[in-house]
Amino acid sequence: GEFSGKERGPQVLPAVIEHIMDKTGFEKINYIGHSEGTTQVMAGAALVPDFYKEHMNLCVMLAPPASMKNNQVKLMNLLSKKANRVIIENLADTLHFWNILPYNYLNSGSGVLFCKLFDGKLCNFVMSLFADLDPTIDYSERYDVYMSNLPSGSTYRNYAHYGQLIDVPTETFRRYDYESKAKNQEKYGQPVPPNYDLSLLDFPIAILNGSQ
Repeated sequence: GEFSGKERGPQVLPAVIEHIMDKTGFEKINYIGHSEGTTQVMAGAALVPDFYKEHMNLCVMLAPPASMKNNQVKLMNLLSKKANRVIIENLADTLHFWNILPYNYLNSGSGVLFCKLFDGKLCNFVMSLFADLDPTIDYSERYDVYMSNLPSGSTYRNYAHYGQLIDVPTETFRRYDYESKAKNQEKYGQPVPPNYDLSLLDFPIAILNGSQ
């Protein structure tokens, strides 16, 4: 649980891509990602650009988040306050509870049953806290499908990173802040986390987003 999801971009995702290429014999892949699945690509390609340039034929990004300044999801806004992040991180460290709602069949099955209660209204409320600004516009008849894959889980640090991206004074996409100048200096060689340089993304990208 000691990682931000953005760290998957330069570490885990290249290993997955190499495994796919090894199994298929292809030297390039077409990648389709949604939400954080695209954030990981942006972070990874900013840190190890040569790998992504060499092996990414096309990257299709569905609702890709980088700057989070306009985010209005309640959980993320809770974590946008440094004091809240410190309290929750200390609690997570004390309880050794870093993974939040990890995916498993029990969770997903419970989610399907839960969303059938009270005509889906309770499910709408919970979704609005964690992920969805306005669940009332979702296709509620398909909640059983959605919830069979949710919650997909993440680490506390990953959620905290999103909170930090809301907390920064300007729209920016930067690396995880250890909330300590000394720790940042040790990790990054500077007291403030550096930005991801998105100009280093040198491969074809298709961006798809929804609107009201």
